[in-house]
Amino acid sequence: MSTQKGNTQKSRKPKHQNNTVFKNNRYDASAKLKLINSLQITGVCKHCKAKIEWKIKYKKYKPLTVPRRCNKCSEKTVKRAYYVLCTPCATAAEVCAMCNEKQPIVFQPEELGSQEQESQKSEMESELSMLSERERRTFLRKNLGELTAKRRERIQNDDVTDDDNEEDDVPSDDDDLDLHLNDSKSLPDDGLISSVQKLKTNDTLSKIVTDNDSSKTLKAEKGT
Repeated sequence: MSTQKGNTQKSRKPKHQNNTVFKNNRYDASAKLKLINSLQITGVCKHCKAKIEWKIKYKKYKPLTVPRRCNKCSEKTVKRAYYVLCTPCATAAEVCAMCNEKQPIVFQPEELGSQEQESQKSEMESELSMLSERERRTFLRKNLGELTAKRRERIQNDDVTDDDNEEDDVPSDDDDLDLHLNDSKSLPDDGLISSVQKLKTNDTLSKIVTDNDSSKTLKAEKGT
């Protein structure tokens, strides 16, 4: 291309032109490269997303070996290469996590699908494996604290619900009244009760008469 002012037209094709497209995994099938190719670029603007995609495509992407400090909260919470803000700070400020400018975000982390979540999970696990035991425990405690609190609250709510159910199981005065009414429904009627009582009375009288007769017989035998 000529260097003449205003002459920006290409007069010939490039001297070295590729016949085939470049593939970053043609001679490299490592797990690290597979992980890089499966990354989902989130929380950045369109321009920064194109930059990272170019680095991944042409095998120029260099992942972080240790988390870097966030420019806003000054904590070691940035897990992505070329990012300057962590996800919570970038989301709260509504800025690009790479260029730190207020630009329209191409892809929000909340809109990830199942495959993207799995890839991010595997990425986080690989990054956690690079941390020391103390840093890993600190990171998990800070990031899982809210989940633990929510779980604790849910357990407490479940206990309260169980207590309410137990109180419902305790019979009240109305329940006792219903039980008595149900028992009264199962009892026989007055006519049947009176007939049973008469039968019992007749049996008692017959026993008394029999006892009197036997006593008289014994006295007569003694007198003779």
